[in-house]
Amino acid sequence: MSLFFYKSNRALFLRFYRRLIFYLKLRKRKLPKNFYIQMPEIFEDYEKMYALRYLVYCKEFKYLDERNYPDKKEQDKYDVFSVHYILIDSTFHKEIVGTIRIIKNSVLGFPIENNFKLNIDLENIDRSKIVEISRLIVRKEYRSHYFTLDLVRELYHYSKKNNITHVYAVMDDNLYNPLIKMGFTFIKIGEDGNYQGRTTPYILVIDDLEKSLYKNNRIILDYLKYGL
Repeated sequence: MSLFFYKSNRALFLRFYRRLIFYLKLRKRKLPKNFYIQMPEIFEDYEKMYALRYLVYCKEFKYLDERNYPDKKEQDKYDVFSVHYILIDSTFHKEIVGTIRIIKNSVLGFPIENNFKLNIDLENIDRSKIVEISRLIVRKEYRSHYFTLDLVRELYHYSKKNNITHVYAVMDDNLYNPLIKMGFTFIKIGEDGNYQGRTTPYILVIDDLEKSLYKNNRIILDYLKYGL
């Protein structure tokens, strides 16, 4: 019994310790010296971004059929109605190692609405104040929750600057679980589906997120607000 108690409490302590270290580092988080985030500026930026999306979505996770992208660049009809941010490692000739896409309302609607049966009514919400987060990607060699958060912070900044109130998201558990543990208030709004892997539709209400983080996780809230 005592051995079991020790092992159980040791596991709890280690989880607490790792989480504490994570938040202490996050409190002073800045992008490493050679990294920065910006919007794509030139044609070459877009080409590198689409190539990274192909590498991760088609080759690594096989969410999409690589045969549909003979040029080895993954893009779709929503790209022209989106705002893109790219994470750049300037060490290697401006290598793009991360992306996030913010899809705006358009004549196409949102991918989440076109591919899932949603159980939420947003008819009274101004469509221009809704976006959908998509293609949140960090290259395998650089993958960490820090870089993912750096890209999510760009989404938050964009939302605050453009009066966005609601954010759609289609995620698998690998992305959803760590975000929920950090206090992000994504709400499930439909059943799982086979859409770019086994994924689930969610929505994030910016106001609810801020209220929840203010109460439960000020470190994450301060991190998101940094630089606004």
